[in-house]
Amino acid sequence: MERIDEYGANLMKNIGARLKYLRKHYAVQVDRLTEALGVSRNQYYLYEQGASAISIVGLKRIADFYHVSLELLTNNHLPDLGSSTFFHCYTINSSDELVKAKEVYISNRNDSLIFIKSKDKFMLFETMQNCPNSNGVYLFEHKGIKKVEELLCVDNPSEKNGTVLLLTKKDNPLSVKRKELFILARHIGDYIESVPGHFIEQ
Repeated sequence: MERIDEYGANLMKNIGARLKYLRKHYAVQVDRLTEALGVSRNQYYLYEQGASAISIVGLKRIADFYHVSLELLTNNHLPDLGSSTFFHCYTINSSDELVKAKEVYISNRNDSLIFIKSKDKFMLFETMQNCPNSNGVYLFEHKGIKKVEELLCVDNPSEKNGTVLLLTKKDNPLSVKRKELFILARHIGDYIESVPGHFIEQ
């Protein structure tokens, strides 16, 4: 077993503190994280306590889950998490798939917001970890692919939770079970870039 020196111990504690911060900040159920990592609840709490080293694969899964960089999770000398200053930003390619783009920096950090560039406008999304209970446009992951589409919530007595989601796309709706979608964020507005780095609501 590899011996952990002082640097490694401090790194584990810092990673654990960030894991705890992100979980509480986004009000994420521990079971969601254990499922994403493939570990037990006890093992996950050891990560948060800095008592066990998480693998690089586990760190990448956590970074993808919260849409943050590995640097934010691992850098020993990061400033307070609340002081970072950028929006996450994506572009939509020809296949309607989302591609990570350069972050959009602003004066005050609000890491619950995501910008998605679509042609000449930016779509603004607010992150959420729970399945929606109202119709709207959402950023979500389905079968490993991130998408932006309108979701319609309908009651279905045959489903245990009574709800499924319909993805509406070019008049060809697709019925999808709630558990098959990983909701990332909901659309809250559209903005255009008036001058580089400055955005106004459309």
